[in-house]
Amino acid sequence: EKRFRMDVVIDSNNRALDVLIQMCATFNAMPVYSAGGLTFKIDKPTAPTQLFGMGNIVKDSFAQSWKTMKEVPNVIEVQFTDKEKNYRQETIAFIYEESLAQGEPMRKSQLRLFTTGASYAIRAARYALKVARYINRSVAFRAGIDAVACQAGDIISISHDVPQWGFSGRAQAGSSATLVKLDRSMVIEDGKSYKIQVRFSDDTIEERFITSPTGTHTEVACEAFSNDPQVFDVYAIGETSKVKKDFRVVSVQREGKSEVQISAL
Repeated sequence: EKRFRMDVVIDSNNRALDVLIQMCATFNAMPVYSAGGLTFKIDKPTAPTQLFGMGNIVKDSFAQSWKTMKEVPNVIEVQFTDKEKNYRQETIAFIYEESLAQGEPMRKSQLRLFTTGASYAIRAARYALKVARYINRSVAFRAGIDAVACQAGDIISISHDVPQWGFSGRAQAGSSATLVKLDRSMVIEDGKSYKIQVRFSDDTIEERFITSPTGTHTEVACEAFSNDPQVFDVYAIGETSKVKKDFRVVSVQREGKSEVQISAL
């Protein structure tokens, strides 16, 4: 069957935004308000639109937080009208058995879904439980307004020294497609492979393997990029699986004339 199906008759007065949020739950989306209108962002794999690192995150503005255990449900209850039972309202519960087996108290969360099939309700409950369990970290930081080409709902990549997500900064003058000059020194350890990502001035992001030998470097050789990195282009370097961490932007707020505050999950 198709992954999503929405069956709904809106026959009562409700706040428009509440109805839209409920509709979005049917297909894993979020409504985003911007410039006097609404757009919809579906939670699905997409390429990051921007790279943020030590070179374009305002100093001392980066903060991260985690959900408390009480905020993570282990039972998701979905209410829906079941077409197999003459469209009577039904409730299906999806339970994280391992949590209850470990003696944790039951923590419920309820969801009302505009669908009429039990299989769709189960799929939505499974998704909601995984989101609650695994999307458990949020970050907030400030960036210069010239560095922001993202909007709420977009995927962004973050590299930062504090949580040790890669090693980042801005490229220096004299870089080429196969040699990137860094604004700080970095150590390449023996027996480990490294990659470098560069966000070019047109906001395209490319990633290449580093070919420099073991040691401390202020410039690194790499497989050829499609263009020469320009001075102040943002870069991120890390072990092959630790170059950066991806987040979904929740909000972008203007802070004064030259900075914005970004919150992401």
